[in-house]
Amino acid sequence: MIQGGDVTGTGKGNVSVWGTTFANEVNEAVRFSTRGLLAMANAYPKADTNGCQFFLTLDSAPHLNGTATIFGKVIHGNDTLAAIEAVPVDADDRPLTPVTIDRVTIHANPLADRPSAAALLGQT
Repeated sequence: MIQGGDVTGTGKGNVSVWGTTFANEVNEAVRFSTRGLLAMANAYPKADTNGCQFFLTLDSAPHLNGTATIFGKVIHGNDTLAAIEAVPVDADDRPLTPVTIDRVTIHANPLADRPSAAALLGQT
């Protein structure tokens, strides 16, 4: 797993754009079944603790099903995901050199007004 988004740089920052945390939006049809899924990091098992942090899966993670909001998937840039994964880390799993995501491209919202979010994420 690759986790990021903490604007404080401490690993503990978790303020959303609303100034507080917000509720999970779990779609039971969408599962942590593959590499490259983008989801909200939260303080599980505490419910509804989403803020600014997110994570990307590096493999399937079925133990996370139903616990976090999946809101995207890497469809191009798997080489970038592999490069981030290869960055050396310290004993606390923090990168030894800073990792910055400079830009992303949103191609579509696969969960909006669609009959099968799971199908659009390639999970059928």
